[in-house]
Amino acid sequence: MQVRVRVSCLIEMFLLCLLCAPTHAQVTVTAASPSAVTPGITNVQVTISGTHFKRGAKASFVLSGTNNPGDVTVSGTGFVSSSDVAATISVSSTASNNTYDIIVTNTDGSSGKGTELFAVNKSTLSTGGIAATSTVYDTDLSANALLLASDDNPSPGQASYTSIDGISSAVASNEVYLDLRSQTVRTVRISFSSPVAGSPPSPIPDGYYAARVLSRCYDANNNIFSLFGIANGSTNNRCSLRVGIPIGRVTYVFVMAPIYAGTGYANVTCTGANSSGCTSWHIEPNMDSADFPGNVPTVANLYTESHNGALTLIGSYHNTYRIDFHE
Repeated sequence: MQVRVRVSCLIEMFLLCLLCAPTHAQVTVTAASPSAVTPGITNVQVTISGTHFKRGAKASFVLSGTNNPGDVTVSGTGFVSSSDVAATISVSSTASNNTYDIIVTNTDGSSGKGTELFAVNKSTLSTGGIAATSTVYDTDLSANALLLASDDNPSPGQASYTSIDGISSAVASNEVYLDLRSQTVRTVRISFSSPVAGSPPSPIPDGYYAARVLSRCYDANNNIFSLFGIANGSTNNRCSLRVGIPIGRVTYVFVMAPIYAGTGYANVTCTGANSSGCTSWHIEPNMDSADFPGNVPTVANLYTESHNGALTLIGSYHNTYRIDFHE
């Protein structure tokens, strides 16, 4: 009888120890800013975002898919908050173009990895993106006119944009973007004259605007998915198309994305790659609502954006487009 009591007590003590044992919340690593740098840069601070970071957390950079730090040296990691740490890094002047995974490890041993969130590239711009040429088309493959089109410079039908004279055309790990806001020569043409039933006429006329066009991709949980990680020839069907339009003192945002209910998704297809990952991308609307129940094809929401980033909905309008980016 005494033996049974002792065994029972030991089992109870063991179960209590299991219940009292500390649990570690899952650390995630979701983004880096800047997301790319040039070889030879020293003591640059990279802000790493995620969840469940703790004081004393350390960041490390490794060549994607390996445990090799490659040409990136981390000299220190500063704790900012549970969702941000700041890593100070330097990159060898002889570094090759490569993508990197980022690992954040807490002092209790819990850790998380973000894949292909960072890149070293000789063509990196001061904005932190890698220089790319973007091509905006005026028609789809069936010759139908598109609602987001080029400025036909230098010839009708399409136009290419490169990072020169105030234009930023680039790719980062979490987005591709064409930013025309810092100059007045080049534009894109945007049409707002196709409202969804129930929406008011757009307060913005159809016309040419020095806008910012951006696309990001998301996984099934709406976490941002690395554009470098899209396999050559494959498509991420849960992406966004966002256009920022400054007009006077008002900034308008015209956006469709999985994270905006009632709007459409974009397809982003990798059309070329090298050993470091995808290097060229094609963007067009996702027209498949059967396999993507949240997708409302070609519908975008139009907002005004306040100085603190808050969005106020104006209405919903159709948007169609065909855009290429390549390094």
